[in-house]
Amino acid sequence: MTDENCRYEAGTTLLKLYREQSINVVAELQGGVIGYTCNQGMVTLNWADVYPSVDFGETYNWNPTCVIWCWKN
Repeated sequence: MTDENCRYEAGTTLLKLYREQSINVVAELQGGVIGYTCNQGMVTLNWADVYPSVDFGETYNWNPTCVIWCWKN
């Protein structure tokens, strides 16, 4: 379920990110919207974004925002 602004907040997930690895978050509508075509929302966390701000083994917090675009058929 989304809020009044069509936002959805997922629970917390812990992942181990290794050197040169990236993490992709993909969001898509289940069932779609009648009369509209919608794409997937995707955002990527790259190793280069994490590495300079934390040391090996430390926790990095990331709050990705996925945008799903829909357009009228």
